[in-house]
Amino acid sequence: MSGEEGAFLRAIFEDPDDDGLRLIYADWLEEQGDPRGELVRLQCLLLNLGLTDPRRPELEERARLLAAEHGNPLIRLPQRSRLLEKGRKRRVIRLSGPVQGTIEYSRRRGRDVIRVNGEVVCDQFHKAPGWIEWVPVPGPLGLVRAGVTVFCGIIRLQYFLISLDSGIAYEEK
Repeated sequence: MSGEEGAFLRAIFEDPDDDGLRLIYADWLEEQGDPRGELVRLQCLLLNLGLTDPRRPELEERARLLAAEHGNPLIRLPQRSRLLEKGRKRRVIRLSGPVQGTIEYSRRRGRDVIRVNGEVVCDQFHKAPGWIEWVPVPGPLGLVRAGVTVFCGIIRLQYFLISLDSGIAYEEK
């Protein structure tokens, strides 16, 4: 790895939500004749593409093929999360890193709704106060499953957890 590439990766690791940095890195890789530039560009597209976009399967397959052949330069991005909004029975969490997206949970009139990047992925009644729902979230090579675990009391949310295969992404007790 050159010093220039290291500088790009450090900047991306410090601000994993900035697609502009990733795209500049992709340009630089392509200028060097490195096929990983196409992968980085595809990853940016996949992270911002709608969950049900008909182009998704073909683009995910291409990204997996490139990663298998040439490696994924962003494989070690740290997974981060931050709370954007908090209400009695509402949470909005932004995930950044390898898995990116905004997960929004709300409960109204006994109905639990989960949105990922604004798209409703769960809208149902849960009889039990505690439950887990697996939802799709954009990952670096396609959609990944995120577990949303909720324990909701009568007045407020008592426990909220988002888990990924790599571990806990967000937890609030």
